[in-house]
Amino acid sequence: MLTLVGMNHRSAPLDLRERLALSGSEVGSVVSQLRADPAVAEAFCLSTCNRVEFLVRGSNSEAGHAIDRYLKTEYDLDRAILDRHAYRRQGREAIRHLFRVAAGLDSMILGEPQILGQVKDAFAASRDAGTTGVVVDRLLQHALSAAKRARSETGISRHAVSVASAAVKLAHKIFGKLDDRRVLMLGAGKMGELVARHLKANGVPELIVCGRRFNNADRAARRFGARAVHWDDGLEQLHSVDIVIGCTGAPRPVVTRKQVARALRKRRAGALFLIDIAVPRDIESSVHSLDNVYLYDIDALEGVVDDNLEERRRAAQQAEKLIDGEVKAFERWREAHDIGPMIAALRKEFLETGERELQRFRGRLEPLTESQAKVLQELTRSLTRKFLDRPTRFLRESATRGESGQIAPLLLRAFELEIESGDGSSEAQGDGERGDDGVTGGGPQRLVRGGRDDG
Repeated sequence: MLTLVGMNHRSAPLDLRERLALSGSEVGSVVSQLRADPAVAEAFCLSTCNRVEFLVRGSNSEAGHAIDRYLKTEYDLDRAILDRHAYRRQGREAIRHLFRVAAGLDSMILGEPQILGQVKDAFAASRDAGTTGVVVDRLLQHALSAAKRARSETGISRHAVSVASAAVKLAHKIFGKLDDRRVLMLGAGKMGELVARHLKANGVPELIVCGRRFNNADRAARRFGARAVHWDDGLEQLHSVDIVIGCTGAPRPVVTRKQVARALRKRRAGALFLIDIAVPRDIESSVHSLDNVYLYDIDALEGVVDDNLEERRRAAQQAEKLIDGEVKAFERWREAHDIGPMIAALRKEFLETGERELQRFRGRLEPLTESQAKVLQELTRSLTRKFLDRPTRFLRESATRGESGQIAPLLLRAFELEIESGDGSSEAQGDGERGDDGVTGGGPQRLVRGGRDDG
């Protein structure tokens, strides 16, 4: 069973989201902790400025509870907080949610282009940690492919603004023209480079890039005709700039109320605007209480005017239909994949039964030559295979039609089959639990072998 638990800009306030925010280097450790839970066969995690999501796969609903246990242990988030601010998706709804996220259909800024790369990076981090296997690997590959189709075939990303360009739009909204404004940018990573590109394209005459690593800041500054400064020197520039944009990956604020207050005393006149698009935030929220200082965080970008929004909303309707088709296609693959162990178990049961009956009846026959014994054994196996031919074809066809969820549990009970699951236990006929599709007895998702790429 696939279970996804997450929080985004619609479900949870920024202060809660930033508690859970993870850097790229932390994702591997998180998914490894989730995978260490006995109920979890595979694990994946996505953390961006607007969301943090955990996806796990296990043989039953207990895998989803592993996420709750992790959040309680590591962040002291109890179930009441999760019920209020988190969303929970299982089975098909978890698949569809992930596909929509990758396509930008669930983003704060509809169709924003960065999310696809963020999902790809998160996939790589989870895979490098060894916590994804056959099912989740295929799920994420399919999600990325579906997102690319949605973007290229529907125009969902046409004229779309990124978080970086929305920040620059906000600066435009505040100042009008930017061709006489000095800007200090904190951070020289991917987001910082995007911000720099948009600022220079909008005529900013002086852009100061300040990063913890001067070499990175200098490299980014050279690319856009900006000026790089060392970190401490950059913070000393607060009094001389009009706009400060925070986009570092720091785990805590790097600009304090005290620093801004000191800069204001040196400042001659004019308002200071700070746009913080980092999660966790780069700028202490109390800065907003200072006179003539205006602070906007990531959630403020949702209100930025987007002239092309209506066009992309129409494209989004087409993209939703495309995603629905891709979800069905993945489910067909999953059912076909999951039905394999059922067919193998059925074949094994029939062949072993035929062999036992052959041995039982051989005692009633006259002594057989080696050739006769071989022929009799071949006859038994041939009859077994012929009896299995139609049921096997029927099972495979049921998977392509999406019907194996109803058929597989019946066969499990009818033949009293036991099938090894991904966590090393055995799945027997009808244990009374409900699978993704609500069918008692498990459903085909309970027949998947291997939490990792080991079969």
